[in-house]
Amino acid sequence: MSDAFTELAAEPPVLSYVLTEKDYNAMADAGRSRATRYLNQWAFWPFVILNVGFSAWFIGKAIQADRPVELAYVFNGAIAVLMVLGRFCFVPWMRRWHIRQSKLDGRSYEIRFGQDGVEMSAGGLFSRINRSEVLNYSETEDYFFFWINRFQAIIAPKRAIDTPQGEAALRAYVADAKWKKRW
Repeated sequence: MSDAFTELAAEPPVLSYVLTEKDYNAMADAGRSRATRYLNQWAFWPFVILNVGFSAWFIGKAIQADRPVELAYVFNGAIAVLMVLGRFCFVPWMRRWHIRQSKLDGRSYEIRFGQDGVEMSAGGLFSRINRSEVLNYSETEDYFFFWINRFQAIIAPKRAIDTPQGEAALRAYVADAKWKKRW
């Protein structure tokens, strides 16, 4: 008999939570690629401002020269307005529509991390994903996301992990599964 003490790895926590629109939006935001995030952050507003600026400049020049304003100048400004409306009105509306159509919002979820895979139940629905089918994972301040394809992830809110040991056990599970961190 050995006196050596070996600590068994703690079982990953069972996560129980109610999915909210905030959870769904966090997954959608986390799912954007680096290039998309870069373009949204650094190219969107300069492009909108340039569009409005060129449109105003062309319209101003036409008015100064006492020429009729060409429709192309107005369309150029309209494109900028449509871009802003699309980003801040249409995209949030589409997300809300999708979560309502999918009947996800307000549904109780339970996630179990096992040796062979991840089991998830939501009401009467049940799914099991083999560990090998999880492509990678990402982490934000409030969530873990386990990506099963480029656009879909298992959402694991950190609020559902009740102890620091539970978060450490989940991190150990992820390390054992050898999932790569996404971006």
